[in-house]
Amino acid sequence: MRGHRDEEQVDKDVLRSFVGPAFRSDGTRESLRKQLEEVVIGTLRTYPNLSYFQGYHDIISVLLLTLSPSTPPDLAHQAARRISLHFVRDSMTDDLNAIMGHLKILRRIVMSMDQDLALLSDRASPVPFFAISWILTLLSHDMDSFESTLRIFDFLISHGPSSILYLSAAIILSKERELKSLDDEEKWDPSMLHVILSRLP
Repeated sequence: MRGHRDEEQVDKDVLRSFVGPAFRSDGTRESLRKQLEEVVIGTLRTYPNLSYFQGYHDIISVLLLTLSPSTPPDLAHQAARRISLHFVRDSMTDDLNAIMGHLKILRRIVMSMDQDLALLSDRASPVPFFAISWILTLLSHDMDSFESTLRIFDFLISHGPSSILYLSAAIILSKERELKSLDDEEKWDPSMLHVILSRLP
């Protein structure tokens, strides 16, 4: 099977995966990295029109850590392909045009719920770029707790691809009190607003 144009970047990201005390030198890290590379590259070679993006490996890592070691390898490949085609396909294009569309929809959702908060968010950026990682990686790149990541994936898989937009809107709306309590000078500081908005609750 022919190689995929993004395999060099995949190799770099795989080397940065599965870090931390849970993955010591018992061979677990190396085994998971090998499996991660096989699944990611296998998916890209199967669907060569898909483009790899940094953070995709985080999504596939969640799948691999969720499946038991005794799971047939083919099941991991099937799960990765379904996630790729049905949940993050818009992230796997040659450009970010589709994701820009998602960000605009996210802004409209927030605007429909709290116009004042949406206008405050616009001061950080007219398009909510602070949420781009959330949408691209289904929050898998941003979470500190693996258990929380699993709960988020359960929610997203149960409710469909657009649910990441509604979850992201809920995260933004959860900042309402903090943002509205800023003094007038802080409310006009785009960098401060960006820091607050991009921080997960």
